[in-house]
Amino acid sequence: MSGDERNPAALLAFNHAYDIAFSLDTLIGDPYTCLDQEKERVKKALLDRVENVFSTDEWIECLGHVDSYEFPVAHDEVDEDKTNWRIG
Repeated sequence: MSGDERNPAALLAFNHAYDIAFSLDTLIGDPYTCLDQEKERVKKALLDRVENVFSTDEWIECLGHVDSYEFPVAHDEVDEDKTNWRIG
């Protein structure tokens, strides 16, 4: 059943959650303590990984799908061919 059949004023959109792996060399043995105590280094490692993945052809292999769910979207929130969000 499409979003139009459930609610004529809404379409179905999808939220997809992905994860990406990255690593960080550290002197801290516990990974959760590392996240807490080396926040800026963790952030830099993640941003470097994202930049590297999208500057190569690795991105499709590096992103793991975690979850998806549907949600209603009003017709006026998407363009006429229903492929893009309207901006503004």
